Amino acid sequence: MPPGVSSQTATHLRSFRHAVLSWYRSNRRELPWRTTREPYRILVSEVMLQQTQVDRVMPKYRAFLKAFPTARKLAHAKTGDVVMLWSGLGYNRRAVSLQRAARAIVERGSFPSSFEGLRLLPGIGPYTARALQCFAFHQDVAVIDTNIRRIFSRYFFKGAGTLKNIGRVASGAVPHGRGSDWGNALMDFGSLVCTAAAPKCGVCPLRMSCAAYRCGKQESFLRVGRPQPRFEGSRRQYRGKVVRLLRDAPAHTLPAAAVRKGLKKPEGFVTSIIDELERDRLVVREKGRVRLP
Repeated sequence: MPPGVSSQTATHLRSFRHAVLSWYRSNRRELPWRTTREPYRILVSEVMLQQTQVDRVMPKYRAFLKAFPTARKLAHAKTGDVVMLWSGLGYNRRAVSLQRAARAIVERGSFPSSFEGLRLLPGIGPYTARALQCFAFHQDVAVIDTNIRRIFSRYFFKGAGTLKNIGRVASGAVPHGRGSDWGNALMDFGSLVCTAAAPKCGVCPLRMSCAAYRCGKQESFLRVGRPQPRFEGSRRQYRGKVVRLLRDAPAHTLPAAAVRKGLKKPEGFVTSIIDELERDRLVVREKGRVRLP
């Protein structure tokens, strides 16, 4: 048990673990990335799942791995082909970061398994590094995404725990030798039962010992960061439109004037969008034309 976790909390954790794992045995989701231990395939899933719902990811995940079944295949692919296949998932720069990570892995000659080694890969943040440790290398590491943070916040802290406190308790909750099962169990529980809106407390096996439920604060949980900005009319929407225009164009290239016409926005606005995409390596500009890389 980590320092600072009381014996009472330790007992609470044991019953918490038992209830969640028992629930998971009967309710686990069958997801394609849970049938493999191949680090590259799990990396692809983790990057795709960032800010994208599972049902949208599944068909893209299968198509992506069919086209790029190994890190080497992805590393040597044309970036424009990678972006085209990614299109529809949103946040297209993730595709470029994923390919850069694949190139770093190929250059290195092996897939790193330590937190420090994984963090050296382009685009791999602390959460993704821990997820790879947990799900690809089966290390007993606490993986804490928004769903999991919400569960701990409600169950142990009446929906108001600090990030530090939640992290400490979550680290102590990982059952020895079952880190990957535990991470998947919590993710499913947060997605299907302890949801952000209208949590399903009536079917929750934890409700009678949940701190938030017992004091009527089950709708509360720790919120971190700013709310997701609306997509409609956002710069992100127009960035996606440019990528789709190029994806559907002959040879995936268009005159800059045709891009402006397709977006139906002032020249200065379209130029700034193309500038952003070029900085993110999602498009290339040359001789008055814009193309996928």
